[in-house]
Amino acid sequence: MGESYPERTVRWLFGTEGVVALRPEMGVVMAMTAIGVSGIFVVSPIVTQLSGPFGVPEERVGQLITAFVAPSVLLVPVMGALADRIGRRAVIVGGLVVIGVAGPAVGLTSSFTVALGLRAIQGIGYAAVIPIGAVLIGDLYEGSREATAQGLRVASIQTTNLVSPPLAGVLVLASWRFPFFLYALALVVAVVAWRTLPPAEHGVSDGLGQYARDLLALVSEPVLAMVMLSFMIRFLLTFSFFAYVSVLLSRTIDASAVLTGVIVSLFALVSLVSAAQAGRLAEAWDMLLVTLVGVLLSGIGMVVMGLFPTVPAIVAGVVLGGVGAGIAGPLQKSLVTQLAPASLRAGALSSAVIFQSIGSTGGPLLMGIALGTLTVTTTFVVFGLGGAVAGLVVLGVAYVKAAPGEYGR
Repeated sequence: MGESYPERTVRWLFGTEGVVALRPEMGVVMAMTAIGVSGIFVVSPIVTQLSGPFGVPEERVGQLITAFVAPSVLLVPVMGALADRIGRRAVIVGGLVVIGVAGPAVGLTSSFTVALGLRAIQGIGYAAVIPIGAVLIGDLYEGSREATAQGLRVASIQTTNLVSPPLAGVLVLASWRFPFFLYALALVVAVVAWRTLPPAEHGVSDGLGQYARDLLALVSEPVLAMVMLSFMIRFLLTFSFFAYVSVLLSRTIDASAVLTGVIVSLFALVSLVSAAQAGRLAEAWDMLLVTLVGVLLSGIGMVVMGLFPTVPAIVAGVVLGGVGAGIAGPLQKSLVTQLAPASLRAGALSSAVIFQSIGSTGGPLLMGIALGTLTVTTTFVVFGLGGAVAGLVVLGVAYVKAAPGEYGR
């Protein structure tokens, strides 16, 4: 029997393993990932409109995003350990229920203090859903199919980044409460996840002390340790770009807010398309080498923007950075899940997310300090070049030390 039209279509779009997009469990992973990251993308564009209903200045409303993200700094490792010990499905469904209950509740209160508390509770669900979704893909698939699935997961994040802001902007015109009611969809996804995801658990019977020792030994292995460091490098580059691209554009080409928004959206769009091709690249080339190229492109993109501050060159730099982030993101996660055994996989990926958080927090901080002594163009060149060299060293070491057969090599 020949392939169906949907099967031919997804293979054309995403490569040989593109049929993974039609798997029910993959649909759940993409849906729950979109629900999780919408906690940021739905609220971010409506901060100004929330100032009046909550009776606080605009600068305080931004705390609704901070309250949502902050719990993940401490809880991602906890959720990883729980997922390894009691199973992925239980943690994922629990996280979705928390998001689906606490999110709409924000729209039912006019107290800013209560809203902050509810957003923090939502953040607990975020810490459970986002990293464990990537772990689940590692459980379900192998090789280039797993890389394709990780790419689709990242593509769902970028799609949410593009779709959620305008949707929230339309809903807030009717009522400031309506955007928060979108989170009720998490309850629907929770039901589907419970019925669709495999019930088999990966828990271990050893005590927490033994689990911690095993995890420490795993993340200390040279190849995995270098891959984890690459998370920090990539997020340092990406978040430095997001934090200060508007400064670069305003100081060099006097760009309007509209042009700045278009350029930032271009980065998300290019990342989306590139991430969807991760499996195709993993099938043709070594995953560590492709990841290395991705990090290099992210750094080179910033160098181009700093050296040639014109609209065409900045667009070119953004495209390079978007391609780099798009292909490196899913393959980094794929490398971690393939290098770790199932019993430690969630803990390993959660550990990688810690490095990711260090990069996303430290990048803008360091760039802000650098801008106190350097011009914005020089700062972009220095950060881009430094990130590219660091990525080359870290992932180069990983490639040299990787043994045949690791991560499907």
